[in-house]
This record gives sequence, C-alpha cells and structure tokens, in this order.
Amino acid sequence: TSLIDNYSFPFTIEYTYCNGCGKKGTEYYEGTIQLRGSGKVFFEALASLKEEVVKLKEKGVFINKEVELPQGRDLYLTSQRRLPKLIEGLQKKFGGTVKVSEQLFSRDRQGSKDIFRVNAYLLLPSFAVRDVILIENNLIQISSIVGKKIVGFNLKTWKKVSSVYDHYEVVAHADDFSKVQVSRWKPTLEVLHPRTYQSTSVENPKEISRKKEIDV
Repeated sequence: TSLIDNYSFPFTIEYTYCNGCGKKGTEYYEGTIQLRGSGKVFFEALASLKEEVVKLKEKGVFINKEVELPQGRDLYLTSQRRLPKLIEGLQKKFGGTVKVSEQLFSRDRQGSKDIFRVNAYLLLPSFAVRDVILIENNLIQISSIVGKKIVGFNLKTWKKVSSVYDHYEVVAHADDFSKVQVSRWKPTLEVLHPRTYQSTSVENPKEISRKKEIDV
C-alpha cells in the first residue's frame, strides 16, 4: 500500500522589472531627440528611428513620450548615452544638420554632481534618394545621401557628381516620374509624351539599351 498526503502552501506572485525595463512607460527620460522636417523623408526617418530604438530595448532604451509639433517631433528617451549614435545614424542615412547639446537638469546633493539631459537635434532635408534637385544651375538626380553631401548624376551631362547641399531647390520627387514608351531610338531618342501621347524628343538623352519603356 502507499500513503499520499496533500498539502496546500499559500504564496503570492510578485512581478518586478529590471532597472532598465522598469523605466518603460513612465515619465522618466534622460534625453530628447528633436526631429525636424516634413513630407516623406521625415516620416521615413521617424520610422527608422523607432526601429533602431526597438532594437535597444534589451539595453533599457525606450521612447517614453512623443510630442507632435508643427515643424516635427520631440521624442523623449530613457538613455542619453545612445542619443549621439542614434542621431548620427539618421544623418548618415537621410542627411541633414545635427546639433547635440547638454542641458542642466538638477544636482545630485549626495554625490555633489550636476545632472544633465542631452538634446539631439536633426533638421532633415526636403529631398530623398531618386529626387531631382537644382544646385548652382545643375540638375542632379540623387543616388545617395552621405551626411551633408549628396551623390548623384548631372541630368544634362550624365556625369556622376558629389556636392554639398547648403543651397538647393527641389525640382522633382521620385513620385513625379512617369514610365513611358520609347517611340524612336534614331536619330534622336523619342518617347510618347505621358499626357499628349505624342512622340517627343528627350531633352537629355543618354545611351540606353533598346528598352520599350523608360522613366521620364
């Protein structure tokens, strides 16, 4: 024979968080990313920033507050140490002007130390890759953005160029291009106009393979 006894032990489940995760969803923050801009470029940069912050959740980095402003967004992060790298990554990918500054927040009386919060500011350009901008009377289609410089092609000469973009005008966005049929290759390149459907000479022709369609 066997003897079985049943016992009941009362207990309480207590949920706790690590120091990093415990800051999520609170009013706590150590720094602010001030993202400024508009249009497609701005929202792509904003989405990219949030994706990068999600990757840092294991390190206790979260966005605890987001404030929408007429000129952009302010995002309040739980870690100031990560802010410079995050803002530099955005600038490298999307271009723009960066400013990083410290602001005195309070003073630790026990440690006799000043406590600072970091503000990282990024003013984004109003163009993106594949857009066409005018710089010093040169029409340039952008192929990449590297910090304060753009790399692209001069649409008159089809030569590759690299230039700063302190002063520029956006002439066309990628969405403005139309796919049209080629109507003639010789003696000059002609395409069917996207609105009139008349055979029209291309102002900046280049050597192309005998494609049936091209972007204009």
